[in-house]
Amino acid sequence: MRETGQIWLQLSDLATQTGLQPVLSTRGAEEFMDPCDIAEVDRLDGGAIVAQLWEEKAVDDGDEESAAWVDDWVEPFDRDFPGLAAPGDKPRTTAELTAALDTLPPAYVYLAPAGRPADYLAPAGRPADVVAVAGWETTDAWDNWLPALAAVLRSWEVRFGARLLQLGPGAELRLLVSRPPRSGSQILLAAAELWAFGNRAWGGYEHRTEAESVMDIAYTVVRQPIWGFWWD
Repeated sequence: MRETGQIWLQLSDLATQTGLQPVLSTRGAEEFMDPCDIAEVDRLDGGAIVAQLWEEKAVDDGDEESAAWVDDWVEPFDRDFPGLAAPGDKPRTTAELTAALDTLPPAYVYLAPAGRPADYLAPAGRPADVVAVAGWETTDAWDNWLPALAAVLRSWEVRFGARLLQLGPGAELRLLVSRPPRSGSQILLAAAELWAFGNRAWGGYEHRTEAESVMDIAYTVVRQPIWGFWWD
């Protein structure tokens, strides 16, 4: 149903006038709890949070088998965080973004902070802040850490033109990316960030084939207009 993506895009383009950020959801307001104070997000560095997530994830269980798994996951890098990808400087064409949005199935245009179920748009200054102002607490991976999640999304919003597209179903999150990294080295660095960020990642709207390693993410996710993530 092409209308879903196009309605989201039209409302997104109007956000500077309305102060309301659209995001898609396949479920109702039960996914959303207490909103966070945006001032908490302002105090955080999204890049530093990504580096912390890498350091926490790139560890093994102390045996040879798990060590081999981690080494395979982070290849071509070692266990040290390789650094952030540079900002993308070549925007995707309108045709590319439209084609990606046309793959979206029917969905609600949400969100409403808890206690305001009649609203369908989130009052936020930028797309990345929607997770905080709406209190998205579907996954324990970000339990009590929503400001950090929003800070990472802000960083990608600035560097890659990544706008929050959809929350859910369940612990899934999708972004529409308009200025992706283009060179091989920058694609790999971006893939390292995505690997640290989510338990699983995939490219395109459909959640069919998940990428678990940095190399897989570089080949199958970063080049796609839609980035998807899932957490336990």
